[in-house]
Amino acid sequence: MSMSVRKHRKVIVLGWDGADFGLAQRWADAGLLPTLADMRRRGAYGRMASTIPPISAPAWATFITGNNPGRHGIYYFKEHIAGTYETRLVKGADRRSKPLWRMLNEQGLKMGAVNLAMTYPPEPLDGFIVSGMDTPSEKSDFTYPLALKRELLDLLGEYCIEPSMEGEAHRRRYDLMWQMIVSNLETRIRAVRYLLQHKEWDVFAVNFRATDRAQHHFWKFMDPAHPQYDAALAGQYQDCILRAYQRLDAFAAEIRAGLDDDSYLIVMSDHGFGPISNKVLYLNNWLEQRGWLALRRRRAPAKLWLGGRLKALLWRGAWVQLRHMVPQRVKEVAERLAPALYQRIRYPAAYFFIDWERTRAYADEYQESIWINLAGREPQGIVQPGAEYEALRREIVTAARELRDPETGAPALDAAYLREEIYHGAELERAPDIVLIPRQEPYYRVRPSHTSPNHDVIRTLTPAELDAEHMPNGAHRMYGMFYAEGPGIAAGRQVEGIGIVDMAPTILHLAGCRVPRGLDGQVIASIFAEPPAVELYDAPENESRPASDYDRDEADLVAGKLRGLGYLD
Repeated sequence: MSMSVRKHRKVIVLGWDGADFGLAQRWADAGLLPTLADMRRRGAYGRMASTIPPISAPAWATFITGNNPGRHGIYYFKEHIAGTYETRLVKGADRRSKPLWRMLNEQGLKMGAVNLAMTYPPEPLDGFIVSGMDTPSEKSDFTYPLALKRELLDLLGEYCIEPSMEGEAHRRRYDLMWQMIVSNLETRIRAVRYLLQHKEWDVFAVNFRATDRAQHHFWKFMDPAHPQYDAALAGQYQDCILRAYQRLDAFAAEIRAGLDDDSYLIVMSDHGFGPISNKVLYLNNWLEQRGWLALRRRRAPAKLWLGGRLKALLWRGAWVQLRHMVPQRVKEVAERLAPALYQRIRYPAAYFFIDWERTRAYADEYQESIWINLAGREPQGIVQPGAEYEALRREIVTAARELRDPETGAPALDAAYLREEIYHGAELERAPDIVLIPRQEPYYRVRPSHTSPNHDVIRTLTPAELDAEHMPNGAHRMYGMFYAEGPGIAAGRQVEGIGIVDMAPTILHLAGCRVPRGLDGQVIASIFAEPPAVELYDAPENESRPASDYDRDEADLVAGKLRGLGYLD
């Protein structure tokens, strides 16, 4: 049986990390994003669902593989270490499903991937990779082929993969933060120009982080309704987010001008964005209140123990820094002399006071999820697998769905799921037992319970408390954006029901390739003027890659960048 041959076409994907569909539409309508406005007229567009949670690590891994986290194994920037209460940072080497570039290579096409999360260390391919935010530093081997690193450094002088702005955020140096965002964006644009012009590729995908960084730190300046709105600085910084979008819109116009009529251009984001509110949810306090978690000792009210703000400062600052700064040789001595205490020091700060022998469920309170203290999995697990485990999970999910804000009576969560309700695949066991989606509008942040001054479950922070948080003032939302134009794509069509999981199969089809049978994502048929004739083929799903952890210095570098975005303690 002969196989029909489709024409191969070039595909360029411009990722605007965290770009929000609502903002993009509003600014396109106002004439402020003329490229997106014209792509909307000439092509298809719509909001695009992210992963749960809508975090860059699982979202870009899903983009790369066309599969859900239950198959590629990336759920967050970190994961629990089996047999412990510790966590480890994850990276591209932990991704289990076959990547898009391998699917393209199998069919004779080359791919270039630049700055996509979960691509470190870069793997061999026919094409090139410049790895993304899971790269420890510019000293790392962040390109494949390795010689490409030297080319970029010779061209640019330096290449900053992901600037760490934690210190600047704490010092409220918004001028320096904005300079770092702009400088990093311009360097990335220069690198992309060079790679597009001087390297061979059939599919090219790049992720620009400027939109995400600007929205995390500058949302409060453009939104007068924001609880942290700063009128004094709004005049200087209120347009920063718009300017990031506009710079990328202008670069998209530059790319369009260089494409022929036989190529495709996609502009998309991995999740959306919105403002934080003054609402905070303390999951471990809630679990304790419901009797599912026990502490080693009941804490006194904050006013009797150093004061809430000082306590929070000590926990978030001194304690966390101490864990990172203690020399390894001191830790080794502590492990020999006081193994029980040493083990507790290795835990996330949220776990320090937990009495594991009386705890049935717990949360690390950075990942919006709950774990069962399961016998045989956790070191001191007390919940038996099987009927007891299942009954406890259902009990917690039911209660979570009923959790209300005592001030407003509104639900504190938009959804609560058993993990198998949203994930499936060989890597399901790496997922948290229960996955939560905090209320999005207004946005309820999950924060560590040890920073709660009065053992609250839900708290409305005062302006002073919000200011003392030093946390990003914009946060992720469930829906990003999608714009596409090229041969056969319907003009002016708004599409619904699409997700980032659909990107890999859609890109394969646009490039003229067959699509592996059994991917979770599907070719987005609704973007085409005529129903597409998608060709499928059988291919192995998973690829074995050497497992490797960051060394201590690498882990500290990556963790520092993630702490600046509020993802780690």
